[in-house]
Amino acid sequence: MRFPVLRAVAIMLVAALALSACKDNASKDDAKPRDEASSSKSSPSSSPSAADTEVPKTSGAAVDRYEDYLHAVGKSELDTMCEIAKPAMDTVPGDCESNFKIMLGMFSADQLKALETATIDTSQVKKQGPGTVDIPASAVQADATFGANDLGDVTLEYQKDNWFIVD
Repeated sequence: MRFPVLRAVAIMLVAALALSACKDNASKDDAKPRDEASSSKSSPSSSPSAADTEVPKTSGAAVDRYEDYLHAVGKSELDTMCEIAKPAMDTVPGDCESNFKIMLGMFSADQLKALETATIDTSQVKKQGPGTVDIPASAVQADATFGANDLGDVTLEYQKDNWFIVD
């Protein structure tokens, strides 16, 4: 791995984030603003499971879902974090909540506070194909500095009528 062990663990715990370079298959519709329908979200504290609500299979809905995840990280809402990152967390040892508790301890208080209102620069989002979206760490806009070692690049996939972090 390219990073020290703690950073590598943190990156894996932030949903087994990708260490590879950005992929070249960007879609032109990714730079479009999100439509109103994809911007409506439930609050992270009461986030429904995928079985309860079907969301659109759009890049905008994937971005909304990742923003929900970032806000949950900022608020240390383990249930929401684990629900959104379940497919990625299923690939790492240990239980999700314990792993995320460790990861949360690696952020400063200022970084966590900034994640509560973080947004994504949609011009950097890359649609890799039907149901797969890549969001680079550089797309995260927040009132604190985050490097690739802090958040990493993320891949979301559309599964069971919702978007989930898979890498």
